[in-house]
Amino acid sequence: MAAREKTEGQRFIHSFLDETSHEAGDALDRIGERGSALSRMARLGVPVPEGFVVSVENTAEDALRGLDGQIEEALERLEGETGCTLGDPENPLLLAAHVESLGAAGRSIFHLGLDEALVQRLVQRSGDGNETHRAYLRFLEAFGQAAYGLGDAKFPEVSDRSPHEEDPKEQVRVVREALHEAAGEEVPEDAAGQLAAIVRGGASRVTVTRLIPSSGEGSATGVARTHDPGTGEKGPTGEFVVGDGGGDPRPLPEMARLMPGTHEELLRAMRALADGYRDALEVEFAVEDGRLYVLDGWVGDVVGDAAARVKISVDLVREGVISREEALLRVDPAGIPDMLRPRVDPEAGEDAEVFVRGIAASPGATVGVVVLAAKEARERGENGESPVLVVDSLGPDDKEGMLAAAAVVAADVLASHDLLVLKGMGIPVVHGCEGMEVDAESGEVKFGGSKVRGGDPVTVDGSAGAVLLGEIPVLGPAAGGYLEELLGWADGMRKLRVRANADTPEDAKRAREFGAEGIGLCRTERTFMRGGLLGSVRRVILEGSGGGDAEEALSELEEGQREDLEGIFRAMDGLPVSVRLLDPPLNEFLPDADDLREKLVGAEGEEADELGRTLEAVEALEETNPMLGTRGVRLGLLRPEIYRMQARAIAAAARNLKYEGLHPLVEVLVPLVQFPEELRRMKEILREEFGDEEITIGATIEAPRACVAAGALAREAPFLSFGTNDLTQTTLGVSRDDARGGFLPEYLDRGILEADPFDRIDRDGVGKLIELARDLGRGENPQLKLGVCGEQGGDPESIRFLHEAGLDYVSCSPYRVPVARMAAAQAAVDASRASTAR
Repeated sequence: MAAREKTEGQRFIHSFLDETSHEAGDALDRIGERGSALSRMARLGVPVPEGFVVSVENTAEDALRGLDGQIEEALERLEGETGCTLGDPENPLLLAAHVESLGAAGRSIFHLGLDEALVQRLVQRSGDGNETHRAYLRFLEAFGQAAYGLGDAKFPEVSDRSPHEEDPKEQVRVVREALHEAAGEEVPEDAAGQLAAIVRGGASRVTVTRLIPSSGEGSATGVARTHDPGTGEKGPTGEFVVGDGGGDPRPLPEMARLMPGTHEELLRAMRALADGYRDALEVEFAVEDGRLYVLDGWVGDVVGDAAARVKISVDLVREGVISREEALLRVDPAGIPDMLRPRVDPEAGEDAEVFVRGIAASPGATVGVVVLAAKEARERGENGESPVLVVDSLGPDDKEGMLAAAAVVAADVLASHDLLVLKGMGIPVVHGCEGMEVDAESGEVKFGGSKVRGGDPVTVDGSAGAVLLGEIPVLGPAAGGYLEELLGWADGMRKLRVRANADTPEDAKRAREFGAEGIGLCRTERTFMRGGLLGSVRRVILEGSGGGDAEEALSELEEGQREDLEGIFRAMDGLPVSVRLLDPPLNEFLPDADDLREKLVGAEGEEADELGRTLEAVEALEETNPMLGTRGVRLGLLRPEIYRMQARAIAAAARNLKYEGLHPLVEVLVPLVQFPEELRRMKEILREEFGDEEITIGATIEAPRACVAAGALAREAPFLSFGTNDLTQTTLGVSRDDARGGFLPEYLDRGILEADPFDRIDRDGVGKLIELARDLGRGENPQLKLGVCGEQGGDPESIRFLHEAGLDYVSCSPYRVPVARMAAAQAAVDASRASTAR
């Protein structure tokens, strides 16, 4: 091709093969991600295809003066470097272009340089035009998207059909017409014009490489990996296809027999890349007449399995390739919970029939039998069976069955508090199963054209949000010695202490096994929900204070509370346990008023009397917004017999453990405190029941007013714990449950909010209040201990903020304790590096 006169002015063309192209700090801005990757691979001695990068700052026409000439010059040089010629059917130079645009994912365009004339000559030469026309069709569609913003809607005749079902030559005609109509001018037929059109279409970087032919003797394409992506075992592994891709993929080791020299060259390239990148990697490669080219490479994130990523990182430390700090920073803490729970066998799960899908709310997997009633779930659970409780929604009467179930499946979205409890227990949950119909009378659950009956076996995959028909093999947790070693390194680096939110002896034992350094939140209401005690709670509510039946019920609750706390204190022997007094409003323990009214219609005699008394109590306790009503410390001051009962149970449990020679470290959290006088009066009540037991009394900070009053509260309490779930609700003026089922998903989709504020601390709102409370509290009491007991305490980004804010500890559900340990260490490492850099 004839080059234009040499151009002057802005330089648009850059070489990624140039030794200096990757040296400057702005290399990524200049040649983009793809160009930088090729440049680095080339500098490591790995053979990459010849090519160049077109780089522009903006696509305004006056800023692109000289672009066309520079592209033509670059293509002419590429013809000289490759010995191939654009438009020559005997030895054509065809190109691959990787297009990067600001704010958009990169896309690849193959067979750039094809035009109508060259296609016809190639068809004449090969005698078979279908494959050539298919390649041209794929190019035109990708080119139309990049240059003119055309999507499938512009190609309906093509996009609705497979290229193999229609005449590809006719499809090419349709697409070319759509391109001409969209462009409003002649569509470029030459490679230089096509590249220029892509740049003018909005591309900021276009990396152009020679498209390596995949046909002919001694040719192949494939993928090679340094490690097995599923297990983390050191490889190499991979697969390749010989020739034009018509054959089945073959395992990489077979390449040693078919192409021994090329195989050895590939292994050398992999070793060079592994040494240079110091990480697991995957490469795409092509072989042309026995000559190897590495086309692309991915580092680190090629390993999707969390357990494999952990193993690779630890192995690299053991081999002396990276430091412990680097290993920690390479592991995504969010993937750790899945390593701690049972999981569906991926091979068996592929062929399993899905009954229903919903929201993956609590990870893990289990096999069980369908039950449609909470009572049956409780009975089967107590008998050692694995009931899967399937319901439309969870009501107060379902709590006991919920806690006894092996898994919970719900058509509606569950309340956030129920989810927190279930996740903390490690119970898989799939909820929000729209369209699922539960008919308890017939004993059937229907979804679409499928149905299951009570007693049918199902497999619940809480990690994938799916209910599978039948018994699918479930594997044990993937965590092992590698994770323990990595977390051990993390513990030596982090500043934040990590506690657990644990409400039962089983939760406490599991939390300690996961490395918890105490319990930051023990919800005492869990005792009220377990088998047999819900009736006692209702008797206390119905009888009020002073009645004989109420006293008996309080005694039953005290005994159950003491038993649970003894088990928790025993599991956490020598570590602090923060016991939160009853927090929910009393109406949460009573049946729904509408259900009671329905039952009352046909009731008679004693049954009608009891239903009437219960309905009267429910209506008396009804509040427009109970979560902002009589709950927490307000309930404790108005119904002190409940908190007194809890205080006696706490003191008795601590006393009994000491008799056994153990060392319980007990703290009590008074919930929802806002006024210092509330805390002063509650302390007097509790001290009367504690007697001589040394139990520290603190308060939860769950409202903006409490943050503003933190200085006064710090004079009354040696520690304060931020209940970030409620603090987020009261600061934002948003109901967590209503928002998640209402406007919040839309806000996240539209980018109004970057993250769910109930998952991640809102730094500019809730975060500012936490910092204000910290300053006011420690201003009055420099020794004030500050923690977080909301579930945001297990979110890595929230932990980073809390580390920066200088809090003492975070607390989260047991399965998120390892997440918090890892994230706290990463925050400390990053802070240390930033400090060193300054």
